[in-house]
Amino acid sequence: MELVIIEIIQEGVSTDKEVTWLKCRTSNDKIIAFWGELNRPNRNIIALRNQTLPIHIEILNPDMCEPTTHEINKYGLALIVPPDAFIQINPEY
Repeated sequence: MELVIIEIIQEGVSTDKEVTWLKCRTSNDKIIAFWGELNRPNRNIIALRNQTLPIHIEILNPDMCEPTTHEINKYGLALIVPPDAFIQINPEY
């Protein structure tokens, strides 16, 4: 699945839930969230932070990225990308 990230909307941390996230808007106006575990390497979030917008990515295992009904309704998410999902950044654009 190929996407173009055009905006980083929010970056956050929840110490209660021990998670970190990066919420982004795509070129087709969808909201996606990249999740990570607190105090652990979060290669997807770190890789995205070090890029210049727009960021062209490919999610290599999109079947892992389906949001729950709760995540769709409460946060408006079209995709959730867990820390063990693989993304590939295409720097050629």
